Amino acid sequence: MNDQNHIYEQEQPIDYQADAAEQAPVDKLQKLMNAYQLWKMNNNELRTIEQSVNILIEQQREIETKYIPEIMNELGIAEFTTNDGTKIKKEPWLACSIPTQNAINDQKDPGKKVELTSRRIAAFQWLHDVGASAIISNEVVVDIPKGKKDQAEELKLALNEIGLDWIEEETVHPQTLKSFLKQKLEMGKNVPEVAFGLVTGEKAKFKQVKGI
Repeated sequence: MNDQNHIYEQEQPIDYQADAAEQAPVDKLQKLMNAYQLWKMNNNELRTIEQSVNILIEQQREIETKYIPEIMNELGIAEFTTNDGTKIKKEPWLACSIPTQNAINDQKDPGKKVELTSRRIAAFQWLHDVGASAIISNEVVVDIPKGKKDQAEELKLALNEIGLDWIEEETVHPQTLKSFLKQKLEMGKNVPEVAFGLVTGEKAKFKQVKGI
């Protein structure tokens, strides 16, 4: 009996408010973990979807630029109308590019950086050599210190005089380049394929009937 009384004396009264206060952060942490797990699950699903989309895009590109043109060439036809009324037409196709300076700067592989740099130099040199300087835009990038914003309006020739470093970069709009190279090829001119990453071929164009 004395032992039982001793146990009762040692026991402390339960503070329900204190217990609830300790439990609240645990519940919030669990909510946080649940939210993170949901984010993680969605993120993994998005990656899977992105991979699937990229695979589908590549498959569509293969169908449009390889399989259908090859079959149409074997059949000796340039146009075809499907059962649902969709018209398929085979047309010349061209892809090209000039490595940007940013792409070169971001390249971590030394070998690929040299390759991109060589392509860029060769591409612009060829454009200048064939008299196509008119399609080239010149961008001047200026490193302007804080508090000297007004100097941004200075002319290029004055930049050296005011002590500002500048970088000049030549650029060509992708569509302008594509049209120019296409024209040269149609004229039977030689175009440096490696410099421009030039790829040519045929591509299927689809024209669906409204309502299909």
